[in-house]
Amino acid sequence: MRRIALLLFLVTSSAFAQIESAQQLIVSIAPEWNSITGTMYLFELTDDGWVQTTAPWKVNYGDSGMVWAEGLHLNPSGVRMKVEGDHRSPAGVFELGDIYGYDAAPPSGVIYPYHQSGRTLHAVDDGNSIFYNSIVDENDV
Repeated sequence: MRRIALLLFLVTSSAFAQIESAQQLIVSIAPEWNSITGTMYLFELTDDGWVQTTAPWKVNYGDSGMVWAEGLHLNPSGVRMKVEGDHRSPAGVFELGDIYGYDAAPPSGVIYPYHQSGRTLHAVDDGNSIFYNSIVDENDV
């Protein structure tokens, strides 16, 4: 299985985490904290180092921009941190979890844990729920 790291940060950010075990990177760059759009890049580790594998494309963030969140990186001291409902996308270095989709199998070439989604699968964003920040099937709870 390949390890993939997701990096969401500002161009001016100096808080980079160690990502020695990653073989692929998804990098999203915003021009400033309050930006609601940015650019996404894909990289793969080769014998020659990190190589961009596709053309970059535009992405959308939260409607209030970005903010530091808990991840694989060390957060700068005294910075604003992500809270549920702040309408901001998390910034930092993160390891991707499993992949979910509606198809019975992942797209061709994907070598990563895949789960088929259905009507009973929910991503819980209710901070008062014991299942907060989890993906659960309502048939299992």
